[in-house]
Amino acid sequence: MELIMHKPAPYLILVASCLTLAACAAKTPNYPAPPLFTSTVTAYNPQVVPLAPTSSIVPVAPMVIPKGTQVAGSDLIGEQDLLDIAVFKVPDLTRSVRVDAQGFITYPLVGKLRAKGLRPAQLEQHLASMLEKTYMHDPQVTVLVKESTQNRVTVEGAVNLPGVFPVTGSMTVLQALAKAGGLTEQADNRRAILLRKDAKGQMSQQPIDLAAIRQGRLQDFTLLQDDRLVVQEAIYNRFT
Repeated sequence: MELIMHKPAPYLILVASCLTLAACAAKTPNYPAPPLFTSTVTAYNPQVVPLAPTSSIVPVAPMVIPKGTQVAGSDLIGEQDLLDIAVFKVPDLTRSVRVDAQGFITYPLVGKLRAKGLRPAQLEQHLASMLEKTYMHDPQVTVLVKESTQNRVTVEGAVNLPGVFPVTGSMTVLQALAKAGGLTEQADNRRAILLRKDAKGQMSQQPIDLAAIRQGRLQDFTLLQDDRLVVQEAIYNRFT
């Protein structure tokens, strides 16, 4: 006996599929929609925070200054200095006078007068007083130090114009370097040495960081009479 298999009708297959989908949909959970933003934005409130200074000027520890030593460029008159002396409206008394080895000058109508150790203003007063006693009323005397052999500093090493420089007024390390034409390309701007004699003639040395002085991180040094400033070459230049 043969079994006859009948294919299900197409509409039965469609109904079964719909029932299956409905059953699956009923089991899917209904989650709420996520919010657009998950956090609250607070108001922008900038604050100014003071910064600690990155650098400060370091004071220079002073070298020992021998007793009686003059500051370089001080206006005290010394031996062999050349002075320009003028009397207002008296051209015959205007001239250059050299201080001799004993510290004296010779001036018309006055004669021999000690000038060493005086400041120009003091010598002006002395000359005016002597001229007023016998020759003129209220003379106006002017004294200028044209050349000073006493007030000098030496700059050498890696500078463009090494030499001995007469100075007037106080002088610092940077001012002395300017007179010496500045540093050469081979100079090490962090390595200079200041040489100074003490009262016993002993030489002392002071290392100087020129870059720190120029950047304002270190005070400049005031030079004394007969100081020597030596600028070192950069180490790498010594092997090229």
